[in-house]
Amino acid sequence: MRFYSSVKTLSKKVDTLPCGEHTRNFDEHTKILDAHTRKHDEHTKILDAHTRKHDEHTKILDAHTKILDAHTRKHDDHTRVLADHTNRLSEIKVVLSEMSAALINKKMIEPSFVLQRLSPYSLTAEGERYLNVSGGKACIDQNIDFFIAELEKLHLQTAYDVERGAFNVIYYDGSKQPFFKKIKDYVFVDKDGMPFITAVMIMSIYLRDIYLEKYPELLPEMEAATV
Repeated sequence: MRFYSSVKTLSKKVDTLPCGEHTRNFDEHTKILDAHTRKHDEHTKILDAHTRKHDEHTKILDAHTKILDAHTRKHDDHTRVLADHTNRLSEIKVVLSEMSAALINKKMIEPSFVLQRLSPYSLTAEGERYLNVSGGKACIDQNIDFFIAELEKLHLQTAYDVERGAFNVIYYDGSKQPFFKKIKDYVFVDKDGMPFITAVMIMSIYLRDIYLEKYPELLPEMEAATV
């Protein structure tokens, strides 16, 4: 009886072992799995290739973007320069208008009345008076840091440059500032009819001398030796 039970148990275990058909099915599934694995690997390689292509395209796009940005900056710079030149032309028109108004003004103060050519130009006694009564001297003195800074931006090389630069800085930059209102008001009501451009010329000589005191190396050698 005990032997019979052992044989029956063993028979059940043998029945549960995979048969030949199961083994073949297992092999087929294994082959299918291998095929899918190979397909997956191929797709992975393709994806990697596309990723590399994408990275290359991204680098090219970045390079083109940098070039475009550089051109945009250049364009912006040129636009600013053009705008500056346009403003300068407008200011030149204003200067010409001032000069025209001065020429037809019968009560005009002649530059020779307030300036004397003593190589270089200097103020006459009347020029000194106008410098004070017009508020020009006070305007320069109270805002000297502004005017010096504007002149320094021009990188002037000679005393002649300073003389021209002083006029331009006062006319084009200083006259736009709120502190210049008193000068404009004086010119507007002056009974002697001083043109605005003459007032600027007077102030520019004063500013020129202050700047050359700060930078005497810009003076001609002969004049520097006498200073």
